Amino acid sequence: MNGDSNHSPKSLIDYVYTWLDNALDYGITEANFWEMTLAELERAIASKRRLQKVEAQERASFDYILANLISKGVAKVLGDKSAFPSVEEVYSGLFDNVIQERDEKIKEQKMNLSALRFKQFAESFNQTFI
Repeated sequence: MNGDSNHSPKSLIDYVYTWLDNALDYGITEANFWEMTLAELERAIASKRRLQKVEAQERASFDYILANLISKGVAKVLGDKSAFPSVEEVYSGLFDNVIQERDEKIKEQKMNLSALRFKQFAESFNQTFI
């Protein structure tokens, strides 16, 4: 069998070699192929197809994000005043921990500033009674 796609299998051996070609296309080694049952092959190939679909969806999502960023960049060059989004905002699912850490730091800074303002108020209030 030479891998010709127009060749229709006629015998059992042709079917087996068609399955082998498909298995090799999906990353299953020939040695593993001969040790697997048809059910195992079907599950392995179905799993690889699912992974390929997820990877294609991720690529499409990243391509869409990139196109959006390019349009924002071009708009900025043409005079748009809006801020360019940070990498954490664009890929929020990948940087959740960075965003959370940043938010915690901002919250801590606000609390420290609030405590400092209260301390200054208390000191100025106490000065009026001295």
